[in-house]
This record gives sequence, C-alpha cells and structure tokens, in this order.
Amino acid sequence: MEEDVYIKALKFAEKKRKFTLQELQLELNLTNEKLKEFALQTHHNEIFYNNTVNFYTVYNKKPPYPSVYFSVKDKFRLIQYEELKEARKASKNATLFAVAALMISFIGSASAIYFNNSSSKQLDTLIAGLTYSDSELHKHVETIQISIQQNTESLNLINELIHVNNQINQSLITLKNEIVPTDVDNSIPETD
Repeated sequence: MEEDVYIKALKFAEKKRKFTLQELQLELNLTNEKLKEFALQTHHNEIFYNNTVNFYTVYNKKPPYPSVYFSVKDKFRLIQYEELKEARKASKNATLFAVAALMISFIGSASAIYFNNSSSKQLDTLIAGLTYSDSELHKHVETIQISIQQNTESLNLINELIHVNNQINQSLITLKNEIVPTDVDNSIPETD
C-alpha cells in the first residue's frame, strides 16, 4: 500500500529536522498546488513548526524561503501512524490464527466422529497430528503476546513524551510570566 503524501512529508521532516518547503517539493515530487496546501497548513501550524510571522506571505515572496522544522506534534503523528500499522498487522495475524484454530477444531470434531469406531492406532495418529497443530498455535499465541507487549511499551513511551511536552509547556509559561512585566499602577493619587 502506497504511503500518504503527509506521512512521506513527516518522514522527510524527521530526517532533515530543518528544511524549506521547496526542498520537500523536490524530495516528494509535489505539484505546485500540493506545495501551496503544505504552505497554508504550515502557516496555520497544522503541520511542521515555523517561527516566521505571517509565514504564508513571506513564503510567497522570492528566495530565500523561510525554514520550517519537525515538531513534537509531527513526531507524535508518526508514532501514531506506526502504531496503527502494527495494530493492523497484529489484527490480521490474530484473525488468521483464529481461523486456523477453528479449522483445526472442525477437522478434529469431524475426525472424531468419523473415526469413532476405528482402531486406537488410527486415533493415536490423529491426536498426534492435532498436538503438532496445537504446538504451532502456541508459538503464534506467544508471537501475538510479544507484539502486544511491544505496543504497550510504545504507549508508555508516548505517555512519557506527553509528560515531557507538558513540562516544557509549563516551563515556557513560567518563563514568559517572568519576562513579561506585571501591570504597575501608574495612577497619581488625588489630593484634597
């Protein structure tokens, strides 16, 4: 499945960290119309970070073009995309294993009915075959458990990044409050 142009753009941004939209256009072979979309979205801080006042106006002027940066929000978007891919993969695997288990169960039941009157040797052969399938199924269940553990670790990492981001935001608010002067009462008291 072909990746979305936004995912490609985020991966490019993650590699470069600082770049211009023209570099992005060259890397991804974007049309001018798509580039204009990226410029507007960057202007509104929907994707990438820019520290240019009125980004879209500056962007539409001649070079040098303003730089944009890979942001924390962009990193979270990539992490969510990767987790979604992993979840879809795990879901497909779980579905396949469930179908295989149902087929084994059906075959076992049908065989038990068919061989009900057969010799114990034939029944032992059937049980040995089912045991092998159960062993394989056990290996696949372990693989799914490992995948779930990895997804849990990814979620823990995301929560930690959110916590760090909140701390950074709180520090920035504190710093801003320290830098911006407080309102001072400059009024002159009235005399009688």
